[in-house]
Amino acid sequence: MARDPGFYRARQLVVSELHGAINVDELIELGLDPAKVVDFSSNCLPGLAHPRIQAAVHAASIENYPSPDAAPLRVRLSACHGVPIESVVTAAGAAQLIFAAVQASSREGETVLVVTPSFGEYADAARALSRRVEAVAVEVDASPDLAPVMEAVSRTRPAMVFLCQPNNPTGRLWPADALDALITQCRDLGTVPVIDHAYSTFVDPAKRFVAHDHAINLYSLTKDFALAGLRLGYALAPAAQARSLDAVMPPWSVSQPALAAGLAALDTEVIAATDDAIWRVRESSAVLWAALENDGAVVLPTDTHFALIECPGASEFRHRLLVQAGLQVRSAASFGLPNHVRVASKGRDDDTRLIQAWKIESEAADAAL
Repeated sequence: MARDPGFYRARQLVVSELHGAINVDELIELGLDPAKVVDFSSNCLPGLAHPRIQAAVHAASIENYPSPDAAPLRVRLSACHGVPIESVVTAAGAAQLIFAAVQASSREGETVLVVTPSFGEYADAARALSRRVEAVAVEVDASPDLAPVMEAVSRTRPAMVFLCQPNNPTGRLWPADALDALITQCRDLGTVPVIDHAYSTFVDPAKRFVAHDHAINLYSLTKDFALAGLRLGYALAPAAQARSLDAVMPPWSVSQPALAAGLAALDTEVIAATDDAIWRVRESSAVLWAALENDGAVVLPTDTHFALIECPGASEFRHRLLVQAGLQVRSAASFGLPNHVRVASKGRDDDTRLIQAWKIESEAADAAL
């Protein structure tokens, strides 16, 4: 059956709006070379994976099944975090663990509490599994405040509550003492808190919120080590909750190449090199925000290498910037913020291109008024 071009274009727009990162099909449709587009919409570590990781992936056997539960990687992760191996669950990316957490920790019709704006997969997973979603709206331009979330927990008594620390798309950290209080509240009420640490390594080390003993903690190796194409994540949880997660996970969730990549990523030399790369991107992000603000942009406060920036008509701006400059930012329309874009620093050379293109777009918009 012939493909309907209209449907195809509409589908590419939907996919591109819902998630960051390069959509090759969209770029081909626009006549752009994917290799020449700089992707500011993805929050992963910029650049290529460490050479040791690449070598491990290329050497991985694909003829045989991997370990059914990625046992070698779980052993290494338990040592890295100082937790029992029974508390570690691995998966093909943190997104798989979000769905598994909903399935394992709640029943059909029960309430799952989410914050908005935040990562959409929390609510999507809950709805897909026939849970009731209760949303708590927070102001993106105000200091992070968990009081409304704690009030909603008391009022709705949800089966689960999801929080991203730091939050996506705002890049802001929830105060550690307030987050501790929320987790304690959840424990007392029988609510399962799920803390998504996907971007925790991109904040000031002194401000990082470590895995909590009374929560399901999600981590994304794909973000830290530039492994988005492999899909690799893990959870740290109390042993009973980890067993529940394991029970709903399919076997062989972590492929042989992903397993090899994860083991290589936890090598001390690779970790040191990655920490250095993250420090550099945090440094370059500060330069980027200052330059954009100098040109009149309103960059919202952030604790990470990505930030929300005020941008009327964000979806149209994203399209113009992509077509005219080969630069992709993330429209925040899918987060309920149609007048903001999310931008992640890609290092000083690429950031300079964005600064120049942003200035041109701003001047053109001003001239059109």
